[in-house]
Amino acid sequence: MKSKPNRTEEGNMKTPHHLVATSILAFSIVSTASVQAGDYLYETSNGTITITEYTGSGGNVSIPSEIEGLPVTSIGDRAFYVNSSLISIIMPNSVTSIGADAFFGCHNLASAIIGNSVSSIGEYAFRSCSSLSSIIIPNSVTNIGDYAFSYCTSLSEVIIADGLMCIGVGAFQSSGITNIRIPSTVTIADGYFDLHFGPQGAFKGCASLANVIICEGVRIGTYAFADCTNLTGVYFEGNAPAVGSAVVHNATNIAIYYLPGTTGWGTSFGDRPTAPWVLPYPVILTTSPNFGIQTNQFGFRISWATNASVVVEAAPTLANPLWSPVKTNGLVNGWSEFRDAEWTNYTIRFYRIRQW
Repeated sequence: MKSKPNRTEEGNMKTPHHLVATSILAFSIVSTASVQAGDYLYETSNGTITITEYTGSGGNVSIPSEIEGLPVTSIGDRAFYVNSSLISIIMPNSVTSIGADAFFGCHNLASAIIGNSVSSIGEYAFRSCSSLSSIIIPNSVTNIGDYAFSYCTSLSEVIIADGLMCIGVGAFQSSGITNIRIPSTVTIADGYFDLHFGPQGAFKGCASLANVIICEGVRIGTYAFADCTNLTGVYFEGNAPAVGSAVVHNATNIAIYYLPGTTGWGTSFGDRPTAPWVLPYPVILTTSPNFGIQTNQFGFRISWATNASVVVEAAPTLANPLWSPVKTNGLVNGWSEFRDAEWTNYTIRFYRIRQW
């Protein structure tokens, strides 16, 4: 069995994962010895399997969904730690968690497919996987641990599905990300994009980061985009959020873009200039409080910075729909209000918009 020394981060020794304080517990904790099956050492708990170590020859690896008839639900701490022979990894949908340091230092890992049942990615899980170029975070994942993808220097594309709630400290620090979309379920805490101040920056040192799309409802903390020297565009899909101080400190190339019809925007945001976000098509805004039932009418705002007129059409079904024009809206300052006083005459009604 290979040796797995404790890693040191920023000069601070991490507490060994196997140490558990039990002095106040009324019961004892019995450790389980790992057993071998094929290329894996594993432990069994409550009828499920945790892979504790990979002992195979590497290359392209698909983790089995079952071992000895039991489901594989966890990739344990340091299971593939510093495995230089690993080229790609496919995780089955039976896996629900990826442990701390699970793929730490797998420098030749170029592809990783995360199963659709994984809810948490442990701290340092993929740190220093310098060949990893892209990753899809499925909507089952709610938590990305501290430094999970830090120093993945080839990581240029990250797709984050809606559902993620927490991006840990330094999660993408010094990676190669160029563009990212942050879903509305996430809070950007203090320093998450900080490239200079303090140790917390989740995207600290991402020198290639050029554009960020931020969904409605995301909260932004102090120094959120400070010193992102190559970040040129931050695009907001919703109303202007409350922000901490110095949110874009020393990030002089940034321009802030917003959808016309959203609220709270002025001529600047965090001391950076703002401008309407010009899309190639009109959009229906779902931001509150202007979306939904308004004084017994169903309505929404239409946004399109071109100021071209749009037609709102409606249909009672999406199965072979017959779209009928409801109203032509002229846009002023990039947006227009639509209200449908006849919506109560229909059990269900669908809307779409198109350029006039």
